[in-house]
Amino acid sequence: MVGNNVSHSNSKTKRKFNPNLQQKRFYIPEEKKWITLKVSTSGLKVINKRGIYACLKEARAKGLIYDKPKAAPTPAKAMVAPTSAKATAAPAKAKATPAKAKVTPVKSK
Repeated sequence: MVGNNVSHSNSKTKRKFNPNLQQKRFYIPEEKKWITLKVSTSGLKVINKRGIYACLKEARAKGLIYDKPKAAPTPAKAMVAPTSAKATAAPAKAKATPAKAKVTPVKSK
């Protein structure tokens, strides 16, 4: 939403009204888990009045939020012998620091 800042001399400059958003954690006993929502302060009042589960149910019905699909379990990998030379090579050792070279002063003639 936009509007004007009005000074004492009645000059007007454009301004923007931002929502008062707060990051809040809620515990949902029906699902036995915590969720974190970014909610406006007026939304917090609605959640306190109706309850978090009822608000989530309504938001899901409207399509405002959705649950992440559970990842399919990955099959166990079979033990297969490595076939490439890189796979059988030992892990690389840490690089050794080079020894400091002796510096001998050069005598001028």
